[in-house]
Amino acid sequence: MKKITLSLLSLFSAFVLFAGSPAQSSIHDSKEALAEHALRAIINNDIDAFFEVLPPDVIRIMVARSGSIEQAKAEIMGDLDQVKTQAFLNDPEQRARDVRRFIESGKINFIRLDGKWYLFSGSMYDIHSSRETLVEYFYMGLAGNDAEVFLQCLAPEKIRQGIALYGSEAGLKVVMMLAFRDKRAEFGDLLQITLQAPLIRTNFIQAMVDDFSEKNELIQIDGKWYINMPVTDSDFGESKENVAEFASWAAINRDAKAALTVMSPHSLQQGIELFGSREALETAMQEFFDVTPAESLERMRVVLNDPEAKRRFITSMTEEDDDWVQIDGKWYINDNFTVVMKIRIIARLVDAAAARNVNAAWELLSGGCKDRMLRKYGSEAKAKNALRSYLRRIVSETRLSVAQRRNYIVSLEEQFDRADDKGQKVLTKVGDKYYLDINF
Repeated sequence: MKKITLSLLSLFSAFVLFAGSPAQSSIHDSKEALAEHALRAIINNDIDAFFEVLPPDVIRIMVARSGSIEQAKAEIMGDLDQVKTQAFLNDPEQRARDVRRFIESGKINFIRLDGKWYLFSGSMYDIHSSRETLVEYFYMGLAGNDAEVFLQCLAPEKIRQGIALYGSEAGLKVVMMLAFRDKRAEFGDLLQITLQAPLIRTNFIQAMVDDFSEKNELIQIDGKWYINMPVTDSDFGESKENVAEFASWAAINRDAKAALTVMSPHSLQQGIELFGSREALETAMQEFFDVTPAESLERMRVVLNDPEAKRRFITSMTEEDDDWVQIDGKWYINDNFTVVMKIRIIARLVDAAAARNVNAAWELLSGGCKDRMLRKYGSEAKAKNALRSYLRRIVSETRLSVAQRRNYIVSLEEQFDRADDKGQKVLTKVGDKYYLDINF
């Protein structure tokens, strides 16, 4: 996509410059290596190999809850039987898909401790059985900057409040991830050291339980303990960098609702006027994300997981003052949603072409474009015949898969961008609506 601005809606061109992937030499070096090792262990019914992916602290807690290492292993294998039928590591492409599916399933968490990746889940032991276990699990998540852990600890009502505030559960997770990272930076290595020293750990967890209790931030529901703390991160929005990273993750997650929460009030009002309602704006944003190629989003994910590449990318997003506005100490993204409207019109054109619906395509054209065609061809019927031929040229099939439709939209956008670069403006605004102004 052409880089029109450096805001959320045009960030997809910038990150391509920074893509890359690290070398791997151990099962703990990356989520992918860890997930592949775990899947092989599950398929081979090798519980000893599977336990290699678990954090030492989790194994300790599981053994304490189960009574023995043997019982803990038996319980965890039973818990993971459901994954076994979904994993087929017969060839490299299938293996890559299985690994990615395992990572993105949301049922298993990945946590980074002492520079190593581990795998664990609250279902491996009952995190809600006591206040101490709950708080211990929470601080393990904080040590690993794992927002998924926070959501597992959080009371259901607080999760609902967070979703309402940040647009979606995925949006809430990103905000918590950023908050966890900032909080962990305050602790430095002290938190890791504290959690690894048994006596200090016990005293620390009890002190944190007392602190949570004093603030009324622990609640018992149906016999289970939850953290009942506010989900609002008062620091979120105070830096452009955090807002830019939040917006980037919203794009990766194809999460329109979350993305709109960091748009400025003026931008939102413009979008509502442009599309007719908040719901229509969300729909258009979602379509914009949905047509973005998966490979592009994956490259962005790689960039955000590489500290130096992420720094350069986020800097490129925040350096244009016109793309940002600060209100009451919080930063918001400014955008007029032109690129979203452009994608929407191109998508309508592709759909009309696939359906061979020349009348629908005709309505997408500006008055000036129609006038030129009428002068050139002499009548509306002949002009529409020329338009029909154009539709067949740009989309050869009449039934499009999701991937084919996306590819046609991206291809046309690139074609129109090249025309724009030559001074041939394709998208024109008439009143409060946009139309295509194509030279046939």
